[in-house]
Amino acid sequence: MNRRQVLQSIGATGVASAVMTGSAYTRSSPQTVQQLQADLTDLDPNREIPTGSQFFSFNELEGYSNADLIHLSADAGLDTYEPPSIDDADAMLEAQNETGVYMSSVHIDIEDVEADPEGVAETYEQFAHEGDYPALIDPYYGGEAFWSDEDNVREFAERVNAVADEMADHGFEFGYHNHDFEFQRIGDEYAYDIFAQEVEDHVHLQLDVAWVFAGEERPDPIDYILEYGDKIRSLHMKNWEADDSRTHGVGERGNGSLTEIHEGDLSMRSIATAARNASNVEYLIYEYDNSPQPYDSFEYAGEWLNEVNSPWRPDGIPGIPGGTVHPAIAEAELDGDWIDLFDGESLDDWTPKIQGYEAGEDPFNTFRVEDGLLKVRYDEYEDFENEFGHLFYDDEFSHYVLHAEWRFPEGEQQVDGGAAWAYKNNGLMLHGELPSEMGIDQDFPRSVEYQLVGPNEDGSDRPLGDVCTPDMQVEDLDGDLVDAHCWHETTGDALYAEETYDGHDWVSTTAVVRGNELVQHIIRDQGIVLEYQNPQLEADGTIIDEGTISVQSESHPTDFRTIEVLELDPDDEFELGEIPEEAQRLVE
Repeated sequence: MNRRQVLQSIGATGVASAVMTGSAYTRSSPQTVQQLQADLTDLDPNREIPTGSQFFSFNELEGYSNADLIHLSADAGLDTYEPPSIDDADAMLEAQNETGVYMSSVHIDIEDVEADPEGVAETYEQFAHEGDYPALIDPYYGGEAFWSDEDNVREFAERVNAVADEMADHGFEFGYHNHDFEFQRIGDEYAYDIFAQEVEDHVHLQLDVAWVFAGEERPDPIDYILEYGDKIRSLHMKNWEADDSRTHGVGERGNGSLTEIHEGDLSMRSIATAARNASNVEYLIYEYDNSPQPYDSFEYAGEWLNEVNSPWRPDGIPGIPGGTVHPAIAEAELDGDWIDLFDGESLDDWTPKIQGYEAGEDPFNTFRVEDGLLKVRYDEYEDFENEFGHLFYDDEFSHYVLHAEWRFPEGEQQVDGGAAWAYKNNGLMLHGELPSEMGIDQDFPRSVEYQLVGPNEDGSDRPLGDVCTPDMQVEDLDGDLVDAHCWHETTGDALYAEETYDGHDWVSTTAVVRGNELVQHIIRDQGIVLEYQNPQLEADGTIIDEGTISVQSESHPTDFRTIEVLELDPDDEFELGEIPEEAQRLVE
């Protein structure tokens, strides 16, 4: 039987605050989002939505069968596919078995389903994946004149309901895919709203985000994801470039053109974030109708869908390098200007320093970018002989918020030769020296470390959040010098982290650094777990109020998907135990 995946968002703040700002046609409210999220269960803040492509995009690949396109989908890193029709079922099934890529849905006219529901079911039952049948989606119905008439719209909705009921008896979902003509006004409403309100909950709405935006007065697809998040089960991730002035509230329906996923006016990251946090969307499906560069489009489909298909980020609904954020409701007023230290693409602004080697040398390829992640790996080491490493961001900072999301990837083991204390151990090094200032055989930079750890190798607890101080010392909030190399303490209302994180799931950690005046260690869902002041050189007590930021290689594989900084005004007033307003969303 086909399932409706039940999902819950990880918190309304990021989506609601971003999505409610500046829309040409605002229909939802934060309360709407909260009510929707209250209906969604089995919270999974780290879910990734399966990705795929609509094969109609690749019509210019003459001579390519669906089976050929399934193999290209696998090469692109996609999980699923959506064909416009069946050509050779046996060849398609063989390609599925060879690649693991499966059919998420198929486009089929409602008339064909009505004419032979049993035959349709028999045809597509063979494409079941883990017991789930592909959704049957009518790709187009009626045209502009049809959707201008309210009676037509309501009658069609009832017809869709009837077919959905019929196919549900066979274990299938049936639904509808929109174009732009559904987004013309009938009185004060869009035709699509009338339709979406009339169809029943088991109807699978497939929202084509580009055609939404191409509608009259530039409707925002995120509004629809929030409003009908319980009915929208898949998104066509397609972009649109308007040829008007690109301002909110401007634009006649269809005024513009389709374009590549990363080149138009819609923020794919924004849309994917809304889908993840406030809807039952099960699939993100690439489409670019009749792409003129179909080989490139396959590459873009895999690259960009996997790029945007990551959990909520602390700056609400972020944009993507190379794409604009206007207007998919997007222009969320973010709290400050976050700097992506790691952009998911390269380490161009970073410098490695490995013990025993000059700055800039990484002979073991320890720090690398793969799958949009900064990975710390040791597969090119024969044994780890204390070749401790650090990867330095090239700029220095003084007053800032540093946020990182990281994990110890499941299945990756500590390299042979790694010390017991370095098991599931990494760190964010703050106020560090420059890599060029380190000696060739120096193991750690002079710095203060926000320690990132999981449990000990024997499974015993080891809560994260310590400060460690190579060649440095810090003072507690009473002004007393801390003698321990690694230290934690209860500070006022701030509690030391009580929970040990296994590290296999993504962990969100934040440091608030105010020069030498105050450093705070923060963990999402726990708040401040440590505060200290006056980082200083151990040798002579020189106060350090700025420096580099780096991550470590101490022998255990680690992934980072987010490393970003928000600079603070040095003149801002603050209080102990107070989290800056700009960092509040990193805690909730």
